Amino acid sequence: MMTKAEQDILKVLMADEKKWTWMTLDRMLSIRGLGGVGQVPRYVAKLAEDGMINIVEGNKPAMPFYVITPKGRAIVERLISQSDDSVSQSD
Repeated sequence: MMTKAEQDILKVLMADEKKWTWMTLDRMLSIRGLGGVGQVPRYVAKLAEDGMINIVEGNKPAMPFYVITPKGRAIVERLISQSDDSVSQSD
């Protein structure tokens, strides 16, 4: 089962195609009011294991980039669809 933090990370990665590092991703989560999960490297390692993101080496070994995969995009689209369905059912 995917945690809320993992879902939020995927949503941020899908919303903006820039090169995300753990630091910039944590900052964006905080800016969006998602609390800045503080454990981004742990969460992205799990997402990478599950094939939802790729971890790409950057100039600094301690600061790789995170990129959402097609599988991750499909998950986000499903989450958004489920969210939309639950909103329309409560109308």
